[in-house]
Amino acid sequence: MFGEVLYNSNGNFGIPKSLSKHMNKSISINIKPKEGEYKKNKFLTIIACHTDTERRVRIIINNINKLSFQGNTIVVVDSSDSLYHSSLKATVETMYPDIKVYSTRNSPHLDIGKFMFYIQNHYEPLYEHIVLTNDSYYLTDTIYHYYKSMSTNNAQLYGYNDSTQVRYHYQSYLYSVRKEALDLLTKHYLQVAPKLSGYMKVVELIELKLCDIFRTKDCFIKIGHLPFHKGKNIFFNSDKLYNVLLKNGILPIVKIKRANNPQTRVSVQQYSAKNVMPLNMLRGAGYQFST
Repeated sequence: MFGEVLYNSNGNFGIPKSLSKHMNKSISINIKPKEGEYKKNKFLTIIACHTDTERRVRIIINNINKLSFQGNTIVVVDSSDSLYHSSLKATVETMYPDIKVYSTRNSPHLDIGKFMFYIQNHYEPLYEHIVLTNDSYYLTDTIYHYYKSMSTNNAQLYGYNDSTQVRYHYQSYLYSVRKEALDLLTKHYLQVAPKLSGYMKVVELIELKLCDIFRTKDCFIKIGHLPFHKGKNIFFNSDKLYNVLLKNGILPIVKIKRANNPQTRVSVQQYSAKNVMPLNMLRGAGYQFST
């Protein structure tokens, strides 16, 4: 079991039994929801992306495939000025005709800017949980366990994992907000928008502030305060814990920056490369990429 893998590593590497129990339970429920298990408008997942490469298109399609299930409405917001925007739009329309792709020019506001573009211009308050995610990673497996845990949690903010790097926060590559609390995020964004001049400002004023915006919060994986992980980023400098979480499907997520780095990609390639949708599958769906 998951807990045994961690406790047997060495004397300095172990997690509380309560967390181990939660993770073992999560593994057991990572099963696609049955038809009718959730009502039509249970979840809305907004994917913000910037399709500057063909590989990025493949990764987005891969993630859509692993995020798709009855009860989860998916929309994509891509940069209208990105090189492969038309490729993404055509591929999604062919493979997933129920999924809409929206377009807006890329800006220094990055993913939060795209989320807000959709919320301010196209959003309808029909959904209980609004899941906000981006294209900074690819999924090596499904994350039904995250959605199922979210569905029984009443917190206004529900992150995927916490972190104590810089300060305590929830990492913003994937988090959800309950319908009734979405205005809190919008209000905060409007307050800080003039200061969002690029990546570091988005991290400082959005990601690191998420836990301050909402009155109630929780997250799927609580690892930020583990003694051997404190102050670290799970994806880049905490490999012993990361590889166990990845292998066991608790954190089936590979950051693209890590996959692109020759010094770090070796340890995750066996869990990742085979799971990214190949180009021939996309071509088979009716869209021809350039070579």
